[in-house]
Amino acid sequence: MDILIIGAFGKIGSKVVEALQENHDIITAALTRGDVRVDYRDAQSIRAMYEAVGTVDAVVFAAGGGHFWGSFDEIGEEQVKIGLHGKLLGQINTVLIGTEFVRDGGSFTLTSGYRSQHPGPNTVVVGTVNAAVDAFVRHAAVSLPRGIRINTVSPAHVVETEAEARQPEYVTRKETAAAYVQSIEGNMTGQMLPVWNIK
Repeated sequence: MDILIIGAFGKIGSKVVEALQENHDIITAALTRGDVRVDYRDAQSIRAMYEAVGTVDAVVFAAGGGHFWGSFDEIGEEQVKIGLHGKLLGQINTVLIGTEFVRDGGSFTLTSGYRSQHPGPNTVVVGTVNAAVDAFVRHAAVSLPRGIRINTVSPAHVVETEAEARQPEYVTRKETAAAYVQSIEGNMTGQMLPVWNIK
C-alpha cells in the first residue's frame, strides 16, 4: 500500500514508519522535512500536500496537537483554540480534504488520547479535544464513500522502553505503533483503538 504519514518524524510517527516500511511504500509529511511539507493547521497546506502526493491507500495522522494542559482557572478561549485548530480541526480537514485522494477501500487513522476516557487534573482541554476526535471518527465512519474506513488510535503517555511503561499511564512506542498497523491492515472502521493499561 501507499501510506501517507503526517507527523512522520515525531515520537509516534517515526515508530509507525518503522513498523510499516518493510511491507508498504511510505510517504512522509511534516512541517519542515519529509517527502512533502504540510502545516496541518492550514487547510490550503493540507490540500497542497495531497495534490503533491496524489492518490494513496491510507493516511495516518500522528502529528502533535499543540493542545493545552493547565489548571481550570488558567483556561480561556485562546487555550481552547490551540487544541481545536491544531489537533481537532487539523485531523478533520485531513479527512474532509483527503477523501478525494484516498483510493476505494482505503483508510484514515487519526490520533486521540486516553484522556478522552480518563479525566485527570489539568486535562479539561486535552480530554475534550481527544473525545471530539473519537466522536468525529464514529460519525465519519458511517458517511465516508467508496468503502473508505476510519479509526482513531488512543494512546496513553508514550515512552521509549518497556521499563518506563510499567506504570499504567505509560505505553511504549512499539505497542502504540502496532495499533496503527492494526487499523491500516485490518478491516475495522469507526473504532477507537485504546493503547493503555488503565483500569
